[in-house]
Amino acid sequence: MAIKPKDRIMMISTHGYVSASPEFGMPDTGGQVVYVLELSKCLARMGYRVDVLTRRFEGQPASEPVSDRVRILRFPCGGKEFIPKEVLCDSIPEWVTNAERYIRSKRLRYAFINSHYWDAGLAGQALANRLKILHVHTPHSIGAWKRDNMDGDPEELERKYNFRRQGQRTLSSFASKDLHQEVYAPAGHAAFHDVAVLAGVLLDQAQCHAT
Repeated sequence: MAIKPKDRIMMISTHGYVSASPEFGMPDTGGQVVYVLELSKCLARMGYRVDVLTRRFEGQPASEPVSDRVRILRFPCGGKEFIPKEVLCDSIPEWVTNAERYIRSKRLRYAFINSHYWDAGLAGQALANRLKILHVHTPHSIGAWKRDNMDGDPEELERKYNFRRQGQRTLSSFASKDLHQEVYAPAGHAAFHDVAVLAGVLLDQAQCHAT
């Protein structure tokens, strides 16, 4: 399939310190950030333009270049301080509003959205509904599985990881299918090649929807 300059992909990874050179050891900042950045670079080498959307806080710049054809776009929500991923969901509606406002003001068009982890999944689904584009969700981990397999006091784990709300919010978000077509990536860290192939399939589907 021929790659056209207008083929732009939206990555969403809302929690942690997402940057071109992430500082590992910071809260909620580790393997997922690496995965999202390397996947974005891989897709860029294939000819796509990739925008990595995340949360803006602690005086971070609104945008940051990562590599040729890859950039980070940051949008504020929930104040100026760090928010743990377990409770970031409360601020996601504000984030979605700010992201949508920017996307529309710049007249950006995306072939599809790839969201990462459940907080970004909520954001991705909301934007998919509003912008009427395809949404791929990569869970990275499954809250229900972690809840059922982690050692420790269940109530204490619930207070720390917010499993109950995580499941409820995720299910309610993905329940509405009227304005988009859902396509799920494999659970966990899908291979770059698999996601790249999926990107081609989704672009073909997006072109079919547009005609």
